[in-house]
Amino acid sequence: MKKLSIIFLSLLCSICAIAQSLNDIGKIVVGVKILPDATQTTKNNQEFLQRKLTALASNAGFTSYGYNAFFLAPSVVTNDIQIAEGGMKNIYVVSGEIYLTIQEGNAGTVFASTSYSFKGSGTSEEAAIKNGLQKVSYGSLKPFFDDAKKNILEYYSAMQDKIFAKAEMLAENKEYDAAIACLLTMPEELFEIYQKAYTKACEIYQERDKLIAQQLAAEIKELNDEILVKARSLLANHDAAGTLKVLWDYKMAGTGQDDEYNRILAAAEQRITDEEEAALAKAKQEYEERRFKEERAYQDQKLREERAYQDQKLREERAYADSRREYEDNLKDRRQAYADEVNFRNRQLDLENKLADYDRENKREITEAVKSVALEYCRTLK
Repeated sequence: MKKLSIIFLSLLCSICAIAQSLNDIGKIVVGVKILPDATQTTKNNQEFLQRKLTALASNAGFTSYGYNAFFLAPSVVTNDIQIAEGGMKNIYVVSGEIYLTIQEGNAGTVFASTSYSFKGSGTSEEAAIKNGLQKVSYGSLKPFFDDAKKNILEYYSAMQDKIFAKAEMLAENKEYDAAIACLLTMPEELFEIYQKAYTKACEIYQERDKLIAQQLAAEIKELNDEILVKARSLLANHDAAGTLKVLWDYKMAGTGQDDEYNRILAAAEQRITDEEEAALAKAKQEYEERRFKEERAYQDQKLREERAYQDQKLREERAYADSRREYEDNLKDRRQAYADEVNFRNRQLDLENKLADYDRENKREITEAVKSVALEYCRTLK
C-alpha cells in the first residue's frame, strides 16, 4: 500500500500533463520511455520504438503520448548477426530479443513484462534490426497488454478511496477543475467506480458553475455601478446624449440596479433633442455593428483555439505582447481620461467573453462539459 501511495502522488499531474483530447479522458495512459540503462541498440532506435510501441498500446486501448506515471520501457538485444553476399550489396540478417515492461515511474512497480524474439534482414545492421522490430505485432503482445491493464485496473480499484478523498479536498479548496480532472483519471473499464467518479465530477461541476455565475454577477454589478455613476454625472451636466451612450453598455441583471438604470434612461430620453436623437441613432447603429464584429472575431478566435490549441496559444502570447507594447507607447501621449476609457472597454470585453464562454458551456451536453473542464485543466499543467 505504501508503494501505491507513492504512485498516486505522481499520477494526477502526469496523467493530466499529456491528455490531448476529450477521448483521452477515462483511458489508461501508458507512455513510452527509453530508460538510461537501455542498450545502445535500443537508444539507436528510440524514435522508431516510440512510434511503434505507441501504436501497439493504442490498439490495446491505452492512450499514449510520451512519458507518464505508467510507461512502457523497451530494451532491444541482438543475439546473432550474419552477413550474406547478395549481389551488389551484402545482406545482414539479425536475430534478437525485445524486452518490454510496463511500470510506474517513481516506485518502480512493474505491472507487466514480456519478451519477443525477432529476426530481420536488410542492407545494413541497423536496417535489419528495424526490419525485425517492424514485425512485432499487436497479436503477439496482446497477452502482455491485457496483463498490464488488469494489474493497473486493480491498482486504481485499490486507490479509489484516496482518489475520491483527494478530489473532495480540492473541491473544498474551490480547486474545482483540479478536482474534476482528479476524478476523471479513473479508467472507464472500472464501470461502477467510474460512474461513481463521474457522478461526483458532475456534482463538483455544478459547484464550479455556481461559483462562476457568482463571479460573473459580481463583475456585472461592478461594471454596472461604474456605468450608472458616469451616467448620473453626465445627466447632471445636461448631457442627455452622452448619458444614453454610456447606458448602452449597461447589462440588465435583475437587481436594484435595473431600477436606477430605468430611471436615468427615462430622464435622459425626455431631455434629448430631435437632432441629438437622430445622431444618437446613427451612433448606436455603428456601435452595434462594431460589437457584432468584435463578437464574430471572438467566435472565430475560439474556433481556432479548439482546432489548434498550441498554435493559438503562441498567437495569443504574441498578440498580447504587441498589444501591450502599443498600449504602453500610446499611453504616454494620451490623456488619462482616454486611458481610463480603454481600461474600461477592455474589462467590459473580457466580461462579455466570459459570459459568452459561460453561455456556450451551459448549452453543451453535461458529459462534454465536464470532460472539457478536466482537459483544459490538464493543458495548464504542461
